[in-house]
Amino acid sequence: GTINDGNDLPTVSIDDVEVNEGAGQAVFTLTLSHPSSTDVVVRLSTVDGDATSVGSANGDKDFNSFTGLTVVIPAGQTSVTVPVVINNDTVYEDSESFGVQIVSTSGNATIGKGEGLGTITDYGNVDDPNDPTLDNDRPTVASVSDAIAVEGDNLDFTVTLSNTSKNVTPLLLKISGVEATLGVDTGEVQVSVDGGKSFVAVAVDGQGNFQVQLPPGAAVDALVVRVPTTIDGVSEGAETLQISASTLRDLEAGTPSEIGTGTIN
Repeated sequence: GTINDGNDLPTVSIDDVEVNEGAGQAVFTLTLSHPSSTDVVVRLSTVDGDATSVGSANGDKDFNSFTGLTVVIPAGQTSVTVPVVINNDTVYEDSESFGVQIVSTSGNATIGKGEGLGTITDYGNVDDPNDPTLDNDRPTVASVSDAIAVEGDNLDFTVTLSNTSKNVTPLLLKISGVEATLGVDTGEVQVSVDGGKSFVAVAVDGQGNFQVQLPPGAAVDALVVRVPTTIDGVSEGAETLQISASTLRDLEAGTPSEIGTGTIN
């Protein structure tokens, strides 16, 4: 007769993985506590978290899902890898996660750690903001438009970002007079975060600095800075001022601010 000791069955577990969004794959590892004399067949399925799979209801496509995927750990071996395709995009997101679950085994192994957590990061290298090897979708300022106005009209500058974000994007801006005298040739600075549909006044410090919080999901060209000009009744040539803009990523990377020039005729 043959006596089977269930305590001799190996235990199969799956690990956790963290990858950058640009990695292409998140590679999980299935591990047996000790080798089996026969092949161990494991069935796996992905589970959406705040990272969601291709074809999911909310339309995000962070990774490719599978259901009932069959993976074999050959007799005598203790591990195999399981790749999950990660989809790269240009939208900045917080770290997102999904799961890979062990649904069942062939009966010659028990289940230990039955779900692996996959975490997708999207912020590049925190120690080196200029590291080109890691995907970094935190927005930068792509440009600040120039503007021209006659005295009494508004100078409208469009600040364009490199890409959109699912998070709030802080921007640091500065207004500087060149020939124009701020507060004499200009009025109170206003900003719009909806592409110029509505404006609100913004607090500017004594050095001309001010900040704007661009809301999640805003278009890349949603920020418009408006500088009203004043009629002083003095005959004078064209006068200029400048608007400069940076994001936190720009500052961390040491990238010079983008600058737009406003001309008052």
